[in-house]
Order: sequence, then C-alpha cells, then structure tokens
Amino acid sequence: MTQKESQSTSQIRLSSSAPNCLGVSLMRLETKAKLVEDGLERIDDAAKFLAISPGKLRAMIRQRTISVVRVGRAVRVSRKALIAFAAAKLD
Repeated sequence: MTQKESQSTSQIRLSSSAPNCLGVSLMRLETKAKLVEDGLERIDDAAKFLAISPGKLRAMIRQRTISVVRVGRAVRVSRKALIAFAAAKLD
C-alpha cells in the first residue's frame, strides 16, 4: 500500500467514525431495540386487538390517529400504541 492509499484509508475511517454519525446511529439502534422489546403487531393482529376491521385501522393510520413503525415495506403497530389508544377511548 502506498502512502497516498494509506492516507485516503485513514481519512475514510475518520469520516465514518465522526461523533455525529455515531450518535445518530446509536440513537436509531436504541429506538429500534426499544420497539422490538415493547412488541410490534401486524395490521391484522392489531385490528383484532381493537375489535375493528383492518381497513378501519389502515384508515386510522392514514389519519395519523395511531402511530406506526415501518420496517422496510412492512407496517407494524407497537403494543404500547394500541394500549394507549384503547385506554384513551375508554376515558
């Protein structure tokens, strides 16, 4: 490896380990870990929990009545969001 190649490699390493990039990545990982820990439900299962149709739940998601988590193309609803929504409707 030439001196120029080693300098460019060290520059890449330094730029990829910048504090801002690392901090954001750690926050995202912690958030994702928390969501998995809390539990995520599919639309059909979440609709059954609320005793409504999946179409009604999708409409509520579009209206942003219930928050969702997108994992790739999949849409999931956290158990905490379901419980909070149900509790709010009982009050």
